[in-house]
Amino acid sequence: MSSGSLVAPVFTSRYFRRNPVRIPAPPDLLGLKNASPFWLPIFDTLSLGIGPAGAVGTLGGQQSGENNVLLTIDFAWLALVASVTTDATPPVSVYESGPTFAFQMQRTWIDSNGDEQTYMFQKTPIQAENIFGANQANSAIAALDSVLPGSTPFYLKKPVLLRAGDQLQVRVQSLQSSNLILQLCLFGYIEGQ
Repeated sequence: MSSGSLVAPVFTSRYFRRNPVRIPAPPDLLGLKNASPFWLPIFDTLSLGIGPAGAVGTLGGQQSGENNVLLTIDFAWLALVASVTTDATPPVSVYESGPTFAFQMQRTWIDSNGDEQTYMFQKTPIQAENIFGANQANSAIAALDSVLPGSTPFYLKKPVLLRAGDQLQVRVQSLQSSNLILQLCLFGYIEGQ
Protein backbone atom coordinates (compact mmCIF):
# COMPACT_ATOMS: atom_id res chain seq x y z
CA MET A 1 0.00 0.00 0.00
CA SER A 2 1.40 3.39 -0.94
CA SER A 3 1.53 6.14 1.64
CA GLY A 4 -1.42 8.53 1.62
CA SER A 5 -3.95 6.00 0.27
CA LEU A 6 -6.37 4.22 2.52
CA VAL A 7 -8.12 0.96 1.71
CA ALA A 8 -11.12 -0.31 3.61
CA PRO A 9 -10.25 -3.63 5.32
CA VAL A 10 -13.30 -5.29 3.75
CA PHE A 11 -11.67 -5.09 0.30
CA THR A 12 -8.31 -6.57 1.29
CA SER A 13 -7.54 -10.16 0.41
CA ARG A 14 -7.05 -10.86 4.12
CA TYR A 15 -10.78 -10.42 4.86
CA PHE A 16 -12.25 -11.39 1.48
CA ARG A 17 -13.00 -15.03 2.31
CA ARG A 18 -14.49 -14.12 5.69
CA ASN A 19 -16.85 -11.45 4.38
CA PRO A 20 -16.97 -11.43 0.55
CA VAL A 21 -18.29 -8.28 -1.06
CA ARG A 22 -21.17 -9.17 -3.36
CA ILE A 23 -20.97 -6.23 -5.74
CA PRO A 24 -20.70 -7.19 -9.42
CA ALA A 25 -17.47 -6.23 -11.15
CA PRO A 26 -17.70 -3.04 -13.30
CA PRO A 27 -17.48 -4.94 -16.63
CA ASP A 28 -20.53 -6.98 -15.60
CA LEU A 29 -22.53 -3.78 -15.04
CA LEU A 30 -21.63 -2.07 -18.35
CA GLY A 31 -24.70 -3.47 -20.11
CA LEU A 32 -26.99 -1.91 -17.49
CA LYS A 33 -26.33 1.77 -18.35
CA ASN A 34 -29.85 2.60 -19.60
CA ALA A 35 -31.68 -0.02 -17.58
CA SER A 36 -34.63 0.38 -15.21
CA PRO A 37 -34.90 -1.53 -11.90
CA PHE A 38 -37.63 -4.14 -11.99
CA TRP A 39 -39.18 -6.77 -9.69
CA LEU A 40 -40.24 -9.98 -11.40
CA PRO A 41 -42.59 -12.12 -9.26
CA ILE A 42 -41.89 -15.76 -10.11
CA PHE A 43 -44.08 -17.41 -7.45
CA ASP A 44 -46.94 -15.76 -5.57
CA THR A 45 -49.59 -17.80 -3.76
CA LEU A 46 -52.08 -14.92 -3.78
CA SER A 47 -51.99 -14.25 -7.52
CA LEU A 48 -51.81 -17.97 -8.40
CA GLY A 49 -54.93 -18.64 -6.32
CA ILE A 50 -53.59 -21.97 -5.07
CA GLY A 51 -54.32 -23.45 -1.67
CA PRO A 52 -56.56 -25.84 0.21
CA ALA A 53 -60.31 -25.30 0.41
CA GLY A 54 -61.13 -22.29 2.58
CA ALA A 55 -57.57 -20.97 2.37
CA VAL A 56 -57.14 -20.01 -1.28
CA GLY A 57 -54.05 -17.86 -1.77
CA THR A 58 -51.90 -19.99 0.52
CA LEU A 59 -49.55 -22.91 0.10
CA GLY A 60 -50.96 -25.66 2.30
CA GLY A 61 -48.89 -27.24 5.06
CA GLN A 62 -46.48 -29.87 3.65
CA GLN A 63 -47.82 -29.17 0.12
CA SER A 64 -46.06 -28.04 -3.05
CA GLY A 65 -46.84 -25.74 -5.94
CA GLU A 66 -45.20 -24.64 -9.14
CA ASN A 67 -45.32 -21.74 -11.55
CA ASN A 68 -44.05 -21.05 -15.07
CA VAL A 69 -43.00 -17.53 -16.11
CA LEU A 70 -42.43 -16.61 -19.76
CA LEU A 71 -40.13 -13.60 -20.16
CA THR A 72 -41.20 -11.05 -22.78
CA ILE A 73 -38.17 -8.75 -22.44
CA ASP A 74 -34.47 -9.18 -21.65
CA PHE A 75 -33.90 -9.14 -17.90
CA ALA A 76 -30.59 -8.87 -15.99
CA TRP A 77 -31.15 -10.80 -12.75
CA LEU A 78 -29.19 -9.45 -9.74
CA ALA A 79 -30.97 -10.70 -6.59
CA LEU A 80 -33.64 -13.06 -5.28
CA VAL A 81 -36.08 -11.98 -2.54
CA ALA A 82 -38.69 -13.97 -0.63
CA SER A 83 -41.57 -12.92 1.59
CA VAL A 84 -43.31 -15.55 3.69
CA THR A 85 -45.99 -15.36 6.38
CA THR A 86 -48.50 -17.76 7.85
CA ASP A 87 -52.28 -17.41 7.70
CA ALA A 88 -52.62 -18.33 11.40
CA THR A 89 -54.57 -16.01 13.72
CA PRO A 90 -52.85 -14.44 15.60
CA PRO A 91 -49.84 -14.36 13.22
CA VAL A 92 -46.95 -16.57 14.28
CA SER A 93 -43.38 -16.11 13.11
CA VAL A 94 -42.70 -18.83 10.58
CA TYR A 95 -38.99 -18.69 11.44
CA GLU A 96 -39.55 -19.88 15.03
CA SER A 97 -41.16 -23.18 14.03
CA GLY A 98 -38.43 -24.66 11.83
CA PRO A 99 -37.68 -24.52 8.11
CA THR A 100 -40.24 -22.57 6.08
CA PHE A 101 -40.05 -23.77 2.48
CA ALA A 102 -37.77 -25.28 -0.13
CA PHE A 103 -37.63 -24.23 -3.75
CA GLN A 104 -36.04 -25.17 -7.04
CA MET A 105 -35.67 -23.10 -10.23
CA GLN A 106 -34.87 -23.99 -13.81
CA ARG A 107 -34.62 -22.05 -17.04
CA THR A 108 -35.72 -23.33 -20.45
CA TRP A 109 -34.92 -21.66 -23.77
CA ILE A 110 -34.70 -22.43 -27.48
CA ASP A 111 -31.13 -22.45 -28.83
CA SER A 112 -29.99 -21.31 -32.29
CA ASN A 113 -30.67 -24.81 -33.73
CA GLY A 114 -34.29 -24.74 -32.52
CA ASP A 115 -33.65 -27.29 -29.77
CA GLU A 116 -35.02 -26.83 -26.28
CA GLN A 117 -32.31 -26.40 -23.63
CA THR A 118 -32.78 -26.55 -19.85
CA TYR A 119 -30.55 -25.20 -17.09
CA MET A 120 -31.21 -26.16 -13.47
CA PHE A 121 -30.18 -23.41 -11.03
CA GLN A 122 -30.31 -26.01 -8.22
CA LYS A 123 -30.09 -29.77 -8.72
CA THR A 124 -32.19 -30.42 -5.62
CA PRO A 125 -34.66 -28.20 -3.72
CA ILE A 126 -32.88 -25.75 -1.40
CA GLN A 127 -34.29 -24.70 1.98
CA ALA A 128 -35.11 -21.00 2.08
CA GLU A 129 -33.01 -20.41 5.19
CA ASN A 130 -29.89 -21.54 3.31
CA ILE A 131 -30.34 -18.69 0.84
CA PHE A 132 -32.33 -15.97 2.60
CA GLY A 133 -31.43 -16.60 6.24
CA ALA A 134 -33.88 -16.31 9.12
CA ASN A 135 -33.68 -12.50 9.14
CA GLN A 136 -32.86 -12.40 12.83
CA ALA A 137 -31.51 -8.86 12.50
CA ASN A 138 -35.00 -7.54 11.72
CA SER A 139 -36.96 -9.76 14.12
CA ALA A 140 -36.71 -7.24 16.98
CA ILE A 141 -38.04 -4.44 14.76
CA ALA A 142 -40.79 -6.71 13.46
CA ALA A 143 -41.83 -7.63 17.00
CA LEU A 144 -42.32 -3.93 17.78
CA ASP A 145 -44.55 -3.44 14.76
CA SER A 146 -46.36 -6.79 15.14
CA VAL A 147 -45.27 -7.58 11.60
CA LEU A 148 -43.72 -10.86 10.57
CA PRO A 149 -40.15 -10.58 9.32
CA GLY A 150 -39.42 -10.80 5.61
CA SER A 151 -36.13 -12.10 4.31
CA THR A 152 -32.69 -10.86 3.42
CA PRO A 153 -32.14 -10.55 -0.35
CA PHE A 154 -29.80 -13.09 -1.91
CA TYR A 155 -27.42 -11.18 -4.23
CA LEU A 156 -25.79 -13.03 -7.10
CA LYS A 157 -22.04 -12.61 -7.50
CA LYS A 158 -22.52 -11.93 -11.21
CA PRO A 159 -25.69 -10.80 -13.04
CA VAL A 160 -27.51 -13.49 -15.03
CA LEU A 161 -28.98 -12.32 -18.33
CA LEU A 162 -32.37 -13.91 -19.01
CA ARG A 163 -33.47 -13.36 -22.61
CA ALA A 164 -36.94 -12.62 -23.96
CA GLY A 165 -38.59 -15.97 -24.73
CA ASP A 166 -36.89 -17.78 -21.84
CA GLN A 167 -39.18 -19.67 -19.49
CA LEU A 168 -38.57 -20.02 -15.74
CA GLN A 169 -40.07 -22.94 -13.83
CA VAL A 170 -40.29 -22.62 -10.05
CA ARG A 171 -41.26 -25.43 -7.67
CA VAL A 172 -41.94 -24.57 -4.02
CA GLN A 173 -42.55 -27.03 -1.18
CA SER A 174 -43.91 -25.96 2.21
CA LEU A 175 -41.98 -27.42 5.14
CA GLN A 176 -44.43 -26.06 7.74
CA SER A 177 -47.59 -27.64 9.11
CA SER A 178 -49.55 -24.39 8.71
CA ASN A 179 -50.57 -22.66 5.47
CA LEU A 180 -48.03 -20.19 4.06
CA ILE A 181 -48.58 -16.97 2.13
CA LEU A 182 -45.47 -16.87 -0.03
CA GLN A 183 -43.93 -14.66 -2.69
CA LEU A 184 -40.63 -15.13 -4.53
CA CYS A 185 -39.31 -12.27 -6.70
CA LEU A 186 -36.29 -11.75 -8.90
CA PHE A 187 -34.79 -8.27 -8.72
CA GLY A 188 -32.89 -6.92 -11.68
CA TYR A 189 -32.96 -4.54 -14.62
CA ILE A 190 -34.80 -4.30 -17.91
CA GLU A 191 -33.78 -2.15 -20.87
CA GLY A 192 -34.82 1.47 -20.37
CA GLN A 193 -37.61 2.74 -22.60
